[in-house]
Amino acid sequence: MKKKLLAIPIIIISFCTIFAQDTNIYDSALIQFKSGNYPESIKILQASIQNGSTNYREFLLLAHSNWALGNTNQSIDNLYSALKLKPNDTDVYIEIIKAHIASSRFKGALELVETAEQKFPNSKELKLQKAYIFGKYGKINTALAIIETIKQESPNDPRPLAVEAELYFLQGDLEKAEMSLKWAISLQENSPFFHNNLALIYDRMSDNEIKQGKKEKARVTLQEAEKSVDKAISIKEFSQMIALKKRIQEKLSNL
Repeated sequence: MKKKLLAIPIIIISFCTIFAQDTNIYDSALIQFKSGNYPESIKILQASIQNGSTNYREFLLLAHSNWALGNTNQSIDNLYSALKLKPNDTDVYIEIIKAHIASSRFKGALELVETAEQKFPNSKELKLQKAYIFGKYGKINTALAIIETIKQESPNDPRPLAVEAELYFLQGDLEKAEMSLKWAISLQENSPFFHNNLALIYDRMSDNEIKQGKKEKARVTLQEAEKSVDKAISIKEFSQMIALKKRIQEKLSNL
């Protein structure tokens, strides 16, 4: 299976403000969502929507619940419904773009980025998403140029560095990917995704070292990979991280 860096959370829970008239319904659905009872969250929200709700946050939460159940198409439809109710909200655009990227619908993601850029030409988040998509299309140098501009404008933001690491990883320049991600970690040490991705970089490095017959060096690199994935898991555990740790341990035992 082709390895890839674990994306920064695709759909981020960010329901900060609740409309007063919808507090009971929204709160009830959000409680169910946070407890992992996604079907019940969907049931509550669908009943509200069928009664004529025009609260875009309900559609966002419905999208999150459907996403958690693997209902990708329905989730994206819910996001577009939210966008119709809040057409000038850059965050809703970003949510849809990330959902497209997560489901490898890069053409749709790029089209939406370009549409959103007409409304929000100065959005750093849109530029980050555009760079990431260009990388997936193999336009690495174009993507890196976008990232370099963002880095200069926001030197303390770890996100462009994380995307830069992904771009170098796609390009096969693992040393530069490692450098970018370590820089990102120095700015945001508590991101499980950054540590997991650093482990993936080391894992790929070890593959190259094994091919070159440098088994002892590969062992040291895999030990660094194990430390990184353990750090990621200690912050927040995801199934992909557990699978990565198991793979690293198997490779160590075979050296």
